[in-house]
Amino acid sequence: MSSIRDPFADHLITPQNSALVLIDYQKEMFEVIRSETSADLVDLNVCLLAKAAKAFDRPIVLSTVGVGFGFNGPTRDSILSELNGIEPIDRSSMNAFEDQGFSEAVEATDRKRLIIGGLHTEICLTNATNTALKDGYDVSGTADVTPA
Repeated sequence: MSSIRDPFADHLITPQNSALVLIDYQKEMFEVIRSETSADLVDLNVCLLAKAAKAFDRPIVLSTVGVGFGFNGPTRDSILSELNGIEPIDRSSMNAFEDQGFSEAVEATDRKRLIIGGLHTEICLTNATNTALKDGYDVSGTADVTPA
């Protein structure tokens, strides 16, 4: 039986046409969550999303901020354990797309649909989403891994 959809060109998100982007899931960032969604639940949801992305062989770009400068620690161990072999891209900019290494990593996925999770809506998610849209990407946010 053949599919009526092309998973690479489909207007819907498929593993073949999208990449997962995870921004700033670091200990220090979790400590300032002030949301109805607990930090533990956000952590669990990020782990499940990462596990699903890996199961579907979807490219994943992982980013941190300020680790190299000593301002923040690395991605939480619980999340890193689900991302075996994926090296975080550390940056100094608040907008992940303003970092050349990050932008190049996203471009290297060769996917124009991005599923973006950022720990803080007003910085991690919004800035990255606005720039990705400007750069021609289709973007979907992930409410379960971005506390309100």
